[in-house]
Amino acid sequence: MKLNDIFKSNDGYVVAQIKVRDSDGTPRDIEPKSCCLTFEEAVRERESLSGMDVIICPPFGYGDISPAETADYFRAYFGTNADVLNQRLC
Repeated sequence: MKLNDIFKSNDGYVVAQIKVRDSDGTPRDIEPKSCCLTFEEAVRERESLSGMDVIICPPFGYGDISPAETADYFRAYFGTNADVLNQRLC
């Protein structure tokens, strides 16, 4: 499933498992696991799926997502490699 499709079909925080990543770390296949109304619920759900490559997709359309939360999302999405993240954002 593509990330765009996840955002279109959900109004809350989506906890999703990354099934396949490219060699540069970019996710290619994402499977939604659950939808949560609050970030705290999503964090608990992510913790229950420990051992899996899991990200929390925030509801960007609401406009009330804190910068730290958004940064956490991009770190998880692109991996912790700062060079890859900087190349994609610049």
